[in-house]
Amino acid sequence: MSVEPGSVQRRKDRRVKQWNKAILRVGGDSHGSNGASAAEAYTYDLSLGGARLHSSACLAVGTRVSLRLELLRSGETVAIDGLVKWVRPSEADGVYEMGVAFEHSSSSSILSLIRNLHDNSRKDSP
Repeated sequence: MSVEPGSVQRRKDRRVKQWNKAILRVGGDSHGSNGASAAEAYTYDLSLGGARLHSSACLAVGTRVSLRLELLRSGETVAIDGLVKWVRPSEADGVYEMGVAFEHSSSSSILSLIRNLHDNSRKDSP
């Protein structure tokens, strides 16, 4: 699924271009694997409400996922559940981009994201 040309989407949360390593699991939840299959992924951009991920896994829109994000700026690891909102092939062969909307179940994940996104004392790596 992709966005129609000419359609404008307003984001409610500020997005930050940031590469963070992630483990993406289908099924289960972010606090336990429950036998769910895992794939490596990277955030391309990140906000309090979600992320654009790059991964070799191609998931269907509507798939519930759990993520373990290693946040670059804050050095924290955060577990967040989410829902795949869109998927498209990336320019790189065998890689897909997907938009994941976060479903926050704890205030600690929100606070970790806030620290990571808004801490200006640390620089992003290229």
